[in-house]
Amino acid sequence: MSASTIEWEEVSDIFRQFCLFVSEPEMRWFRKAWHGFIQAGKASYENDVERHWALARAVTIGVMFVEFAGRAWEEHHDVEPILFELTAYEDTFNLIRLGNMADMDCLSDEGDESELFVEALANLVYRCRREVYDTLVTVFGNPVTLFISLWLSPDANAKVGDYSDDVFEDVVNHDRTLQKLGAYEFVANGMCG
Repeated sequence: MSASTIEWEEVSDIFRQFCLFVSEPEMRWFRKAWHGFIQAGKASYENDVERHWALARAVTIGVMFVEFAGRAWEEHHDVEPILFELTAYEDTFNLIRLGNMADMDCLSDEGDESELFVEALANLVYRCRREVYDTLVTVFGNPVTLFISLWLSPDANAKVGDYSDDVFEDVVNHDRTLQKLGAYEFVANGMCG
């Protein structure tokens, strides 16, 4: 059986759920990240379990972006309602499959399907965070350029992933606020919630 790939068009609506800015300039960053995941083989699958892991990686990219935004720009958003919105993607996610993939101790005994979906997906996000971070570092080159790419993601005029020495110098060495340092530390330490 040959592997299939989850293309950008298939996950762009998932990433749109994690957009925080009105004109969605961060979609350019998400697209660059996902194309990197495709190149790294992290968007490929041969069966439904592998397909759901690839989807969980996409959701994890979104979660990590929202967590970065909270530190960088005080754009604080609770991830749980975003995950709840993904329950509407019935053609994309299979609740039974997610439930079977999740650690059983993370699922409550009571709750409706939506709550179980959120719990299961949150568990998969937790479990693939390290792999997603490592892949993002590979896609963007190193933790510093990953930080720069995230920091510039709200700027619709900034080219994603290709930074001149001037841009690098400007982002890294100017306007060192506590927020910026906190956002940098978050990225440098593995973006672990």
